[in-house]
Amino acid sequence: MVKTLCIETNTNHFQVKTLPCLLLALLPVLLNAQQSKFIDSLLNNRVILVPKYTQPIESNESLLLKMNFGQPDILDTTGIWKLKGAQILSVDLVFTDYPSSQDLKPLNRKRYNNLLNLIPININDEIIGWQMIRQLDGKDKESSLGLLHGWVINYRPHFKPEDTETEIAYIDSVVKKLRKHAPITDSVAPDKIRHWDVIHGKNANVYREYGGRPIKIITNDEKLVKKLFWPKKDTLIKIPTEMARRDGLLVFPQERAIKSDSVFLILGPFVVIAKNDTTKYYRERSITTGTIPSVLNRIPIMDALVIADVTGSMSRYTGQLLSWLSLHEEDSSVKYLVCFNDGGIKPDNQKRIGETGGIYGQPYTNVSNAANFMKTVMRGGNGGDEPENDCEAVMKAIEMFPDCNDVVLLADNWAPIRDITLAKDIHKPIKVVICGDNMIGVNPDCITIAFLTGGSLHFLNEDVVDLTLLKEGKQMMIGGKMYKFNGRKVVEVKK
Repeated sequence: MVKTLCIETNTNHFQVKTLPCLLLALLPVLLNAQQSKFIDSLLNNRVILVPKYTQPIESNESLLLKMNFGQPDILDTTGIWKLKGAQILSVDLVFTDYPSSQDLKPLNRKRYNNLLNLIPININDEIIGWQMIRQLDGKDKESSLGLLHGWVINYRPHFKPEDTETEIAYIDSVVKKLRKHAPITDSVAPDKIRHWDVIHGKNANVYREYGGRPIKIITNDEKLVKKLFWPKKDTLIKIPTEMARRDGLLVFPQERAIKSDSVFLILGPFVVIAKNDTTKYYRERSITTGTIPSVLNRIPIMDALVIADVTGSMSRYTGQLLSWLSLHEEDSSVKYLVCFNDGGIKPDNQKRIGETGGIYGQPYTNVSNAANFMKTVMRGGNGGDEPENDCEAVMKAIEMFPDCNDVVLLADNWAPIRDITLAKDIHKPIKVVICGDNMIGVNPDCITIAFLTGGSLHFLNEDVVDLTLLKEGKQMMIGGKMYKFNGRKVVEVKK
């Protein structure tokens, strides 16, 4: 067909009909020019410096495409089929600083070209974060050879309706674990109380992990350590008290009251997870030490309204919330719970700003009721497309429960917010908990909600409560990247 158009003998027709041929001929040139310009922008952008690259504890699925030290070629491409239909979240180029005096741009340019020629990644997709991560621990060639070199592509697999049941099975496993490690009740006979219970009280059976090992006890009492430590099976470590507090490890009153600079952790043997255990579906330390427990243990809340995104791939954070609630069953500062699924099964082309729906709420009573409520909303649909209706959910939640005091939003850091234009109409400060934080930075839409409502941002190990720099029109670094307010919303400042 193309050849027929190109050899038309009539001059006028020839000029008209050869235009598609010319465009087809120029298309590869235009695409290459666009790709080259895009790679230039990446090479000239800020490089993230780390001692050694490690995959975040809370992360999505990732594909590792290895390369040899100092080489541009990808060694094994057998796993790229996993990206078919998936939502690519970030693309990290990981390499070493050795030799530090050498200009690595030509090498990295070849690496980018090789990747983009192999995988048709949409370079115009603003959701995808592109990063260059330079490891500093490679002080010489020998030490550099032992570090990771290659591509780390973080992604979310295509979410299918049957995946909802997999996530619900995970929630069920969390609830089962919480029941297994439920607090000692008042019905336990006095003669059954153990020394362990005397130390920890009614919450003695709360399950916590550190580095994949169950925590038996946290204390600053050396005499107690000597008494309870069993060298044949236990591991004893010492960490800063502030680190333990920051990571949500100090859950008992006597632990929270510790004033010393450091604490001892007695750890049991590694936990072995059965192959058919649904909790293995998520690569996560523990439901008790993730983002949600860490944040809620740090920030002051009272009569709180918690708004949870329960769309696809958010159940790890739902599990963390349930875990935290179980630890505060009798003294819970949460009064209301609202869950949303971005319109449920509503077709994407019917979703309207402020009218997407899929928002449900109820007063919080106990963990079991909360878990059943969450599962019901999850079964109502997984949201479909990537953008979500966070602002509508917040406004509807406050409308449902106007007497709430603090408002906490558990936000998906990887999903754009379809109704961010409504953020200016939210009239309560929102504490935005970032779920899925990474070196990739922060979703500007999440910052917009916190900023425009006079709220705050909360991460696994950090709280950002003062956003006044944005109000003054200045740039502000949050999560390792620079942001500014453009008069309508917060945007990332790109070099």
